[in-house]
Amino acid sequence: MYVVDSENNRVQVFDSSGKYIKQWGVKGKSDGKFILPVSIIMDNNGDLIVNDRGTGRVQKFDRDGNFILKFGSIGKRSDQFRIVEHMASDKYNNIYVNNAGSEAGIFSQAKVMKFSPTGNFITKWGDNGEFVDPEHLAVDSEGNVYVSDRGNNDIQVFKPVS
Repeated sequence: MYVVDSENNRVQVFDSSGKYIKQWGVKGKSDGKFILPVSIIMDNNGDLIVNDRGTGRVQKFDRDGNFILKFGSIGKRSDQFRIVEHMASDKYNNIYVNNAGSEAGIFSQAKVMKFSPTGNFITKWGDNGEFVDPEHLAVDSEGNVYVSDRGNNDIQVFKPVS
């Protein structure tokens, strides 16, 4: 089991009975370091993807915590984040990241972004007012993307996007 420890800027690893195994990460902006990591997912290859809200980027690691790649930055371009929330991965290991609409007085355009397994921006949607404040997302085996929007109190379903 892999858990992000946001307060301590690290990922912790536990076995199936909850016994601590190891950890990686410290506070910082270089590869393998974090400033407020908030969620973690595992893709079909077993690689771990961590979003780091404090740096506005996503990092990928192997199961042992070895850094593989990073992508993203804070900004307003289509491929940039403002408030990184949650992520999902599809059967092709594409990575979906939602950019929340608001947090503690900060407003940004809510959207969902799709990236390739190597972190290349593919597409985005939602910044035309479809979302108020998207939180969680999931992708089913057919590629449909489910987005819970706490601002609209609903769950929206989107057909596969290329």
